[in-house]
Amino acid sequence: MRKVVITDKENEIYDNEFYGCTNLKAVSIGDGVKSIGKYAFSGCSSLESFIFGSGMKSIGQEAFSDCSAITSLYSEAATPPTCGSQALEDINKWECTLYVPSENVALYQTADQWQDFFFVDANPYTSEPITQLCITDGDALVIPTSTTYETVNYTRTFSSADKWQALYVPFSIPIDTLDKYGLEVAELNDTHMYDTDDDGEFDQTTLEFLYLKRGATEANYPYLIRSASAGEITLTLNDVELQATAETELECSTTRVVFKIRGTYDGVSGEEMYNNNYYAMGGGCLGRMASPSNALKPQRWYLWVENKNGEPEPLVANAARLRIFVGGEEFGEYEEETSAIQNLSAPSAIGHTIHTLDGRTVNRTDALPSGFYFKNRQKMFVR
Repeated sequence: MRKVVITDKENEIYDNEFYGCTNLKAVSIGDGVKSIGKYAFSGCSSLESFIFGSGMKSIGQEAFSDCSAITSLYSEAATPPTCGSQALEDINKWECTLYVPSENVALYQTADQWQDFFFVDANPYTSEPITQLCITDGDALVIPTSTTYETVNYTRTFSSADKWQALYVPFSIPIDTLDKYGLEVAELNDTHMYDTDDDGEFDQTTLEFLYLKRGATEANYPYLIRSASAGEITLTLNDVELQATAETELECSTTRVVFKIRGTYDGVSGEEMYNNNYYAMGGGCLGRMASPSNALKPQRWYLWVENKNGEPEPLVANAARLRIFVGGEEFGEYEEETSAIQNLSAPSAIGHTIHTLDGRTVNRTDALPSGFYFKNRQKMFVR
């Protein structure tokens, strides 16, 4: 999270609300916000710019402790907000310029804690409605309330063409707009489990997605997206209602297990992804993280599998990869995603290792049941 815009619809910033957000660089608060709670921005060590709206009345105890990087502080309040104990103490008063309404400079120069700033200037910032917003894929987002913007520019990078990626954003995108930029989206329709070798155990799991051909995507909803060409693409959307960010959770069940999908705007640590056998999109495939060092970026969704009792389902959860079908066509061949299999079995050399289609290592290869397998990363069929 690098920038936070809090609209006029909010009336307070709660205690500890942004505590320890070390990547946060800029904050803009609307005129409706009247107070900032205790330790609200404490530990935001990268914070450089902060804007108060005209309605600000009070700032809580140590609200800006450990915020020594702030170089610009803008206040539109005619009367200096009252400050709790050490609210502004850690702001470097030599390095930070305080900008206030020109007719109220003298009031700030004599007010408690505000008078400690060495540079107090007339406020060059004018409070105008924010009509345009730029969102970059992979950045953490915090949107407290729904807000309408005249223009939203959404930038996303596709490392290669025709590979599916996870899409999870707080706004709707018309399908005709996606078509104009050479983009396609698909949504989950169903899940299937099969016993391909007729041994009484499920050994293949597939997720069926359908192309969206009309209408628009929904905000805070998990989709797949792909581009006809590689590179950076910026979508320009007009009259956009940006929804409050929420981690929507969906369920899709078979008679035996429940597939759960959850979106995230904060990202998920690699350790959490790895320890919980969470699946995420990568390289065009839906697979498990190969190591705890691989974290999931914000604006993504992830999946896990439980039985009907809410416990992890090992027959699915231990698979390195789940098969994806979009419009009846399978995507994400194993040849493109070998790291998940290698890390699952951790062999010192691949040799003649044979895997089932869901990534499990076959221990006995002398009498394989009929079906498809992977040997040395190549698909083979045993009659």
